[in-house]
Amino acid sequence: MYIRKISIFITAMFSILFHATCSAQQADNFDGTLKINGEIELKHNPETLTNKFGQPDSTETVFWEMIEKNGTTYFYSGAEFDFVDNKLRSFIVNSSNFQIHLNSFVLKVGDSVNTISIPFPNSYSNRGDHGTAITLGSADYQYLNIETNSDGEITEIELRFIP
Repeated sequence: MYIRKISIFITAMFSILFHATCSAQQADNFDGTLKINGEIELKHNPETLTNKFGQPDSTETVFWEMIEKNGTTYFYSGAEFDFVDNKLRSFIVNSSNFQIHLNSFVLKVGDSVNTISIPFPNSYSNRGDHGTAITLGSADYQYLNIETNSDGEITEIELRFIP
């Protein structure tokens, strides 16, 4: 549990620093509907997730220090989903079995980062050696972190938020 808290803290700090860097560059701002596999939306409850994907491989209760609340992480092969106050708040996807729908655009692990060049030209232009980010909504606190390998292939998609 202590290691998980430290991990969350380090991730939050990295997110803040990474986000500050991305904000200085003109990242794209997606203000549409984000869905996982075309059905699961942010703020959906865990039952919606398990109805779509079945029971998770495991779950873990975690304490989110930044918002001082307990949450639950649902682990599936290739993804993990974080719930706070019984609502989906963040996720990590590292398998093509889980696709991220941004309105009609579909983003998935295994695709080339080049696929975002037309719908998200600023995020594509500002990509680094290990990926890029797309801001979500009108607030700056939520974004998709898209990690890539040296060949430009998407290896992980993570929804991060700064409470």
